[in-house]
Amino acid sequence: MHQDQVIEVADGFDVIAGSCYCWNYLTAYKTQVLTVQGHPEFTMPFFTAFLKNIKEKFDEELINKAQFSLQGNINNKKFNQLLNQFIYGNIGLTY
Repeated sequence: MHQDQVIEVADGFDVIAGSCYCWNYLTAYKTQVLTVQGHPEFTMPFFTAFLKNIKEKFDEELINKAQFSLQGNINNKKFNQLLNQFIYGNIGLTY
């Protein structure tokens, strides 16, 4: 588990999505590059099991923060729709 984040958006990139935990979660450079900071492939059951398995290896406060983050809305379907829109040029970005 890591807590690495891009805290400053690169020149020419636009923020597409973010949250109070990760302001620059999804960024794009024109219609050529899409970056994502999280793990949209993680499902809720996977992440819950992952936290359970690593509990002994990390500080209790860090594990508690990660468990608290699960209370939010993990929306893999929405992310996949956005990714498809970007790939097919329908994301609505204007340049």
